[in-house]
Amino acid sequence: MRGYLEALGAFAVLGALVSALCPRSMSTHIRALCALCAVCLVCLPAGRALGAFYTGDWQLPDYFWEQEQEQDAEPDYGQFSKQMLESVLKERLTAKFSISPDDVAVWSEWEDGTRVIRVTVVLSGRAIWQDPAPIRACVQELVGCECVVVLD
Repeated sequence: MRGYLEALGAFAVLGALVSALCPRSMSTHIRALCALCAVCLVCLPAGRALGAFYTGDWQLPDYFWEQEQEQDAEPDYGQFSKQMLESVLKERLTAKFSISPDDVAVWSEWEDGTRVIRVTVVLSGRAIWQDPAPIRACVQELVGCECVVVLD
């Protein structure tokens, strides 16, 4: 597109220069020729588009489709809820049991993306010395589902 606009600007400057330098007797013919060339140059993209459409080579730029796909894509609220639940549980467990955030991981399993059916807490590092029973009871009380505590 930039090259087309540059060509259009260069033609306008060249046409004005030729029109100014030509003798008066030929000025009407030169102006008519410049106007005809300008119309052809302006219609060039439309001709290319019609030719591509006729031959079946019609393609829109990739960015057109990418933007359309981004607009059509709906946010995944189930995945967002899962991430939020796991991060909140991790924060609660680290605060309540004085566990380093690096030593605990939380995963949750969902049924149909709407209901939590199991939470798995993985303890590693110094956290493996924690008693798993209170951690399991805490998660079951907070979430209301089965909790499994695994030592890594």
